[in-house]
Amino acid sequence: SGHDRSARLNPHDMASARSSIELTARGRILATLASVSLLGAWLSDDATVRIAAALLAAPILIELAGTCRSLRSLRLHVLPRRTELGAPYHEQIRLSNDANQAVRELLIFEPRTRSVPTLLDHISPGQHTSVRLACRSPARSHLLERVFEMKTTWPLGIICFLTTPWRPTRWAYWFCGSSSSLTTSGIR
Repeated sequence: SGHDRSARLNPHDMASARSSIELTARGRILATLASVSLLGAWLSDDATVRIAAALLAAPILIELAGTCRSLRSLRLHVLPRRTELGAPYHEQIRLSNDANQAVRELLIFEPRTRSVPTLLDHISPGQHTSVRLACRSPARSHLLERVFEMKTTWPLGIICFLTTPWRPTRWAYWFCGSSSSLTTSGIR
């Protein structure tokens, strides 16, 4: 019997999306300078030091207000793939933006396959786009659930917003080429 080529992901088999906000190297330097100047402004009553502290802290606050938080509403559509050990291949991913906000400067990659990150400049609300990732498989396998990471540092490059649409809770490896059926809840 043949295998269905479309992955049906069961929400009960998946963990929730993982997201994080972190400072980039530029952001850490700016936050350190802002902290030192805020400490100096607090210890002294000099108006010039307070203005300097406010000017250093302002880009961080602007970045927090403008950071794209709509990465959670991006949907990835990818088919399961059978790979050979060390074989290079291209993965076709379909992204859809279900948010009411555009996503800019999105970097998408798959850490397991050490894929070359792909940069998407702009995804409008409601837009669907396709991405082609160059990957190399670290093992011969057939994965039902895949982990992709998306990150953006838009607008100022001070804060990086990173999200993983889903984390796999069940991996299915298919090491034998003669296997006739694969039964999991991910593929029917």
